[in-house]
Amino acid sequence: MVFTLSNAQQNRITGTWNVVEFTKIIDGKPYTTNKRKLKEEASVWELSFMKEGVLKQTSNMRNGAMESWNGTWEQSTEELTLKLQLEEREIQIVYSYELNEDILVLKRSNPTGTWKVVGAFQREKSTDHN
Repeated sequence: MVFTLSNAQQNRITGTWNVVEFTKIIDGKPYTTNKRKLKEEASVWELSFMKEGVLKQTSNMRNGAMESWNGTWEQSTEELTLKLQLEEREIQIVYSYELNEDILVLKRSNPTGTWKVVGAFQREKSTDHN
């Protein structure tokens, strides 16, 4: 069953979010990078959720090079779906999420459960995404 959200609920996620903690869990072993370590490594993972379901993701955490992808986003009560244009193809990433004030936590794992990714993002204080 899929529940749709009101505009007010969707507006809670609209804005720019920057990674403040990142955890990879591989075969049950967590590898966590906190805000201080991310800053030391100059790691960037920024998600900009705009109105009308428009998305921009900028990151250097995939291969060390700064990359940006455009796409769309959809939100239900339990899942956040990102559709990104990566080179010549569209990829879809489905996260479970928690939203608490200005912290957004995204979680996903592979179907076999051998790895899991958890990212915590903080909302930028003053953004305008019209």
